[in-house]
Amino acid sequence: MDRAGYDVERLRFVALAAGLGLFLTPLLVLGALVASGGPSVGPLLPVGFTTSFVGAMVILVPWHRLPAWAFHTLPPIACVLGTWGVAVAEPDATVVVWTFVLIGPFIAFALDRPVEVLPHLLFLSACMLLPVITGAGSPETQGSVLIGLPTIWALTAVVAVLRTGELRQAQLLRDQVRSDPLTGVGNRRLLDERLDYEIVRHHRSGRRLAFITLDLNRFKQVNDELGHLTGDDVLCGAARALTGAVRESDTVARQGGDEFCVLAPEVDEDGIDRLIGSLHDALATVDAGGRPLTAAVGWAFYPQDAVCASALMAAADAHQIDAKRGDDGDPYRTRTGGPVSVPTRTR
Repeated sequence: MDRAGYDVERLRFVALAAGLGLFLTPLLVLGALVASGGPSVGPLLPVGFTTSFVGAMVILVPWHRLPAWAFHTLPPIACVLGTWGVAVAEPDATVVVWTFVLIGPFIAFALDRPVEVLPHLLFLSACMLLPVITGAGSPETQGSVLIGLPTIWALTAVVAVLRTGELRQAQLLRDQVRSDPLTGVGNRRLLDERLDYEIVRHHRSGRRLAFITLDLNRFKQVNDELGHLTGDDVLCGAARALTGAVRESDTVARQGGDEFCVLAPEVDEDGIDRLIGSLHDALATVDAGGRPLTAAVGWAFYPQDAVCASALMAAADAHQIDAKRGDDGDPYRTRTGGPVSVPTRTR
């Protein structure tokens, strides 16, 4: 279970549920045995105390600070404690056997991927089948196992299917919230999130980050003369062209109207020149009313030009506006980073 992008609050909730389950289950089992007038609960006290103690520790552990693999220790611990309880409670272990039913659905709910659920479910099944395999269980215990095991698999499968659907819908919603509905590239929300993340990462590594802004040339003329549907086609074509021209680590986003931007991590002066050239070449493949599409481009470096997200975007915008005011005869209007007053142009 990868914690990257994982909902920390949900992780805390799952750990709390596991801890409460381990803490309360012995109390419920002991109460059920006492109420039924069954055997003495004395032999079960050590395993019950241990289980409740483990549950209290699970509640107190800061799981969101631990590596992902640590979370996978909870189901095996619960299975081992359940097996211990069944062995101690024989020949009247029926009630303890049914506590395994709580573990299977919890596994399916807690883990994000079905491939992670299966190994835990197989281990649970092996622990549960021990009284049957070894022949040490009473007929009542073995009967409970043979009935309870298929029940656990069925319940776990249902929860896993529901959980998978929930995750799919949540991912779809996240994608919709962070993507431009017309072009499919990132929107301002995604841009802000990525920019904040990359600034923190580049501050730690000491490397440079480039923020590029692009304003499409003559887009208003295309809209006015050929209509908004053609304009939408140009925007979609520009988004596809830019996405195909950048590196896998770069982020393309539409800021609004005919303005796009590219977030380029870990890039130097030579790299930004090559990237800008690729962006111009890619845009030139888009038909903008019978003419190749061009754009005014400006960019800024972190931390040389700015040390925060808003200042970096403002610096790039200033260079792009300066480039837009350049000679209309130059289809490749590009302003480099550095002071806006320096009229450096490429191509």
